[in-house]
Amino acid sequence: MPLVSQEHLDAQRRKILAAAMECFATSGVHPTTMQQISRAAKVSIGAVYQYFPNKQELIQAAFRESLRENLDWARPVAAIAEPVAAMRAVLTSAFAMLGESSEERSMRFGVVVQGEAMRSPETAAALAALYREVEGTFGFIIERGQREGVLRSDLAPGLLLRLIVAVFEGARIQHLVDPAFDARRIGDLLADLMLQTPS
Repeated sequence: MPLVSQEHLDAQRRKILAAAMECFATSGVHPTTMQQISRAAKVSIGAVYQYFPNKQELIQAAFRESLRENLDWARPVAAIAEPVAAMRAVLTSAFAMLGESSEERSMRFGVVVQGEAMRSPETAAALAALYREVEGTFGFIIERGQREGVLRSDLAPGLLLRLIVAVFEGARIQHLVDPAFDARRIGDLLADLMLQTPS
C-alpha cells in the first residue's frame, strides 16, 4: 500500500480546517456538528477524526489557524522601511479587507472567536496572545516613527495598537450588520490622527 505524503496530509488538514471555519462562521461553533464539517470538506467523518480526535481540538485548531492568518498578511507590509508609509499601508490594508467579499468568512469567524472567548478560557488566552503579538509585530513601527519625529510622541505604542485593534473589531461588526458602511476611510483617518501634532 503506497505511503501518503506529508504534503497530502497537510493539505487534507488545511481543507478540514477551512471547512470548519466556514461552518463555524455560518452556523456558530456549538451548533455545528463534526458531520457537517466532514460534508463541507468533502471527506469522510473518519478522516476528520483522524486529524482531530474531538470537536474541541478542532475548534482550537481552527482558532489558531485564524489567528495565524490574521498576522501573516500584515508582516510583509510592516516590513516597509519608512515608518509613515508602513503604518499607512498596515491601516489601509486592514480596513480595506472589511470591504472585500472574499474576506467575509474570515470576518464572521473573527466575531465567532470573540464570542467563544467569553466562554472558553483557552480561547480567551489564545486571543489575548494574539493581541500581544500584534503589539510585538507592529509596535516597532510606531516607536521608529516617534524616534524619527514623524509620528506623535505623546501616544504610548502599546495602547495605540490596542486602540487600533478595538476600532478594527468595532468596524468589522458594523460592516457585517451594515454592508453600506465604508470602513476603508477609517484606516486613513487613524493614520492622519497619528501624524497630527496635538494642539
